[in-house]
Amino acid sequence: MRALIPPDGAIVAAVTAQISDSVQLEGEHEAFSIAGVSGGPLFEPAQHGLKPVMISTACWRGWYATYAVRDRQLLIASLAIGLDHTQPLPTLEGLSPQRRSYEARELKNGEWVDVKATTHEWFFEPLTLPVPFTGGLLLARGFIRELYVHMGHHPAWKYEEVVELTFVDGRLATMQSRSEAMAKLRSELANRDKPARGATRDEVSEWIEGTFSLRYPGFGE
Repeated sequence: MRALIPPDGAIVAAVTAQISDSVQLEGEHEAFSIAGVSGGPLFEPAQHGLKPVMISTACWRGWYATYAVRDRQLLIASLAIGLDHTQPLPTLEGLSPQRRSYEARELKNGEWVDVKATTHEWFFEPLTLPVPFTGGLLLARGFIRELYVHMGHHPAWKYEEVVELTFVDGRLATMQSRSEAMAKLRSELANRDKPARGATRDEVSEWIEGTFSLRYPGFGE
């Protein structure tokens, strides 16, 4: 029997929350998760000849990106993607993808031993690919663990800190805190985060579809 456990011991459920794209802002040590998108488009692998395959149940679409804002320009800094290893590996901006290695534990002869494993996904990094996005992004960090749900993407109101960035053709136009608005919304929605007992099949399907969507209408000023 062979089973790998990441160093933190995390176990991915068969149905689980999805890995979010992230954004690294200049001057910030910790990256933000993208919790909402208004407008678009953002990065699309197909436009660069990439054909992602599912990485895990935590990444059904087969890829996740780290964006960066540098000198007010939105860029792709890193791309993790599931690739069909039976096909020739593609390149992106002249880069070939690489897998990362990490320390893990493997069950051998009834005992757990330390091993070096490699990720399922491939990484294109470092990248400086401009993204000509027009619209808004809700960026969030400080996830509230008590609000975890095994499905889709976590909405912005489940985080302590939320900021909204707006872009025009990939250039940062505005940046505003939305933490207070999300805290108010959290107090209204925290008890309505799952379908009610006895919900119809259509209601459950609608809820599932909603958890996988990052669309938000934007804030009126």
